[in-house]
This record gives sequence, C-alpha cells and structure tokens, in this order.
Amino acid sequence: MKNSLKRSTKASKSIVKSKTGRIFLIILLVLLCYPVYSIIKLQSADADNFIQSFQSSLLSFWGVWIIMVSFAVYWKWTRQENILFYITYGYLLLAVVVLLLLVQDTPVGVEDNIGPAGEYPLMNNFLVLQHFLGMAFLTAFLQICVWWFTRRWHRR
Repeated sequence: MKNSLKRSTKASKSIVKSKTGRIFLIILLVLLCYPVYSIIKLQSADADNFIQSFQSSLLSFWGVWIIMVSFAVYWKWTRQENILFYITYGYLLLAVVVLLLLVQDTPVGVEDNIGPAGEYPLMNNFLVLQHFLGMAFLTAFLQICVWWFTRRWHRR
C-alpha cells in the first residue's frame, strides 16, 4: 500500500517538474476552457437553440477527451506513469455529472426532439451516459493497450 502511494505521489511530482509535463498541463487547462464555455452556453440556451448547444457541448467534451488521451498515452509510453490517465478519468467523471445536472433543466418542448428522429422523449440523459461511458471504455482500453505494449514479455 505504501509503495503504490509513494509511486502516485512521485508521478504527480514528476509531471510538474518536467518541462513536457508542464506544457501538457498548461495545454489541458487552456483546453478545458472550451467545455466550460459550452456548458455556460447550454445553461443559458432557450428552446430554439438547446439542441445545437447540447450537441456542441458533447462535441467539445469529445475534442478535449481526444487530446487528453493522446497526452496520457504519450506520457504512459515514455514515462510509465498513469497520472494523466487518472486526470482523464477525473475529467470524465466531473463532465458527466455536470452535464447530467444541466440537462435536467431542458426547456419545455425540446424533450421530444432530442432522441433519434424525435421518437423517444427525454433521451438527453441516455445520450450523455452513452457518450461518457464510451469515452471511459476507450480510455481504459487505450491504457491497457499501452501497458501491454510497453512490456517485453508479450513479445515472446
């Protein structure tokens, strides 16, 4: 238990101390401003442009996720540290909670139009969960793949 705690503390210190890690963290902090902007836009959206704001907020979460996972794969491949994957999982958890709370306040008249071809009412919760579970699964899959391919024993 103490060894894993020491490793995680060491990993978090090394990302701040290295030049590449600081650059990654600065880029991630700047990129996180766009999903925050899209959430604010979604919160203030009326019934006419709610669907467009909802789709742009999901798109912003996917875009930031792609860059975060790219940084995490690079960091895991070169440094053998999972800290950026943990930051990505935290981002996904926070994003899904915030978006699920915001879509509860869907404007009246929009509920019927969010699902595929307007067939299912209140599909926004399902769509949020579907997107974020997909992101979490792909993140875990990439983390396992990088772990697998950085080991020598699999090449025998």
